[in-house]
Amino acid sequence: MSSSISNFKAFAVTFMALFSLSTLGFVIGSELLIRFHVAPGNSYDVLKRAFHSGDDMAAAFGDSRAVSGILEDSGFTNFAAAGESLKTTLGKLDAYVASGRARYVLLQLGPQHFSFYRLSLNQSDLLEDFLDAEPRSLQMLRPHFRRYLFDYWNAMLRDPARLFVGPEKTTLSEPAAIPRLLEIAADTRRRQAAIRTQLHIPAPGFAATADMKQLRGTLERTRDAGVTLCLVTFPVSSAYRDAAGQFPIFGQIRAAYGALAEKVGIAYVDLWDTYEDDYFGNVDHLNQDGSRRLSDDLRRICKSDDS
Repeated sequence: MSSSISNFKAFAVTFMALFSLSTLGFVIGSELLIRFHVAPGNSYDVLKRAFHSGDDMAAAFGDSRAVSGILEDSGFTNFAAAGESLKTTLGKLDAYVASGRARYVLLQLGPQHFSFYRLSLNQSDLLEDFLDAEPRSLQMLRPHFRRYLFDYWNAMLRDPARLFVGPEKTTLSEPAAIPRLLEIAADTRRRQAAIRTQLHIPAPGFAATADMKQLRGTLERTRDAGVTLCLVTFPVSSAYRDAAGQFPIFGQIRAAYGALAEKVGIAYVDLWDTYEDDYFGNVDHLNQDGSRRLSDDLRRICKSDDS
């Protein structure tokens, strides 16, 4: 019996030692992987460094439509991020205005900002990290890295040669190489538009949400700080507009944006149906030609008093 207990203890000690060493190896390996192969070219950190160290007087905020739609030479430093909730965007905007350097702000607003899935997002840890000029000592614990940690390992294990190649450099607002919308079959475009609009349908009662109250508060504070503020609903393709046309709430929320801008006393630019399909890479994101046109349009419209 004593021999069995002794063997069990030996097994337990061996197991705990192996488990501890494996855990330590995973932590160290993850940290090195992120520090030397992910973080240096990560677009999120490029934005964060620009946000905290820049002296830019004009900035744009929004989600993936602004990421793909506003070029680096647009005259606006682009702090937009794909999949960002309105709460997160407004938190960044408030901090930017509070820094005292803001002169022009462009805020992209679309129906999707008040969709169920966006309203339910909790990105408080992401916003906290973005606004903290001094990041956590362990990179792997930062929220934008933590969520993709196993993806990083999977990519490395599939192609170990990546460890010997330096990270790709990332620049602000560089549009991804996406196909032209008109190269996609019409049936596929309609199907994609139906899926996207279903995802983006604003929640009934959006006007009474906490996000709408926060939006108005941010707009008023920005206005009171003497900043020229421009709200913009970005263009979408005809397929997306046709699918959205089945739901009157898409038009209602754009009208609500216009009414809010009028109450606050700021500009609202609705470009919803102003661009031809040649300018799109997919049903609701611009391609490079569209980004160039939009960047020029926004510079002209939203910075008209810039001398």
